[in-house]
Amino acid sequence: MADETIAPPITTRQEAIALGLKRYYTGEPCKYGHYAQRIARNSDCVVCGNLRGAKYAAANRPKRSAALAAWRAANPEKDKAIRVAWIAQNIDRHTAVASAWRAANPDKVQATQLKSRAKHKDERLKNTREWRAENREHVRVYNAEWRKKNKNYGKEYDRANPDKCRAKNNARRTRILIAKGSHSAEDIQSLFKAQKGKCAYCAVRVKTNYHVDHIMPLSKGGANWPANLQILCATCNIKKSAKDPIVFAQDIGLLL
Repeated sequence: MADETIAPPITTRQEAIALGLKRYYTGEPCKYGHYAQRIARNSDCVVCGNLRGAKYAAANRPKRSAALAAWRAANPEKDKAIRVAWIAQNIDRHTAVASAWRAANPDKVQATQLKSRAKHKDERLKNTREWRAENREHVRVYNAEWRKKNKNYGKEYDRANPDKCRAKNNARRTRILIAKGSHSAEDIQSLFKAQKGKCAYCAVRVKTNYHVDHIMPLSKGGANWPANLQILCATCNIKKSAKDPIVFAQDIGLLL
């Protein structure tokens, strides 16, 4: 590797042109005081040229960005080839920049991953099933070891996350009945606050021991959206079961 502290040999523009060189060094500063090489084509100082280029780029960044975006959209294959070639030649730099960006933008990374998973859901599922079919013994041993090490995982998780547990159970019932809609633990918590922690029918305070009921039962065409949910005490929910809400309200005397 050349020693960058050693100045290039001093020569003139005419000598550089005669030798076919693109740059030359006179040993004298340019009019702005830069001791740097000059361009043989026009005698321009390299440092001055770089500064002018940076200034122009900064002043025309939106225009240049728009033009580049338009070119990429019109030439996706060429753009991809250029990117792949650059990454291959600058793999360490690319890895460092990508890692820094991921660390600084975890939300964007998660959104991109979720979008990719949704887009390739069928392909991922197919690959997973094929892999499991080809590695049945490995899967069996792994699952057995995991269950042995985490035999209380499900119970502990459900106790620590009751709303998520309820949402999961309702989602399972929804899949079974092919009902429309979905809701999250946050939706249940919002509903609990809206009802002030009371049962929608008997108004008893339910604290943490409450049930999430589908107002119109899933078995009767009800949806799994938050708008079709209500917080009930265990007694009222068991009594209501899969009854129509109007029928149940009449049974308990709330409607004629």
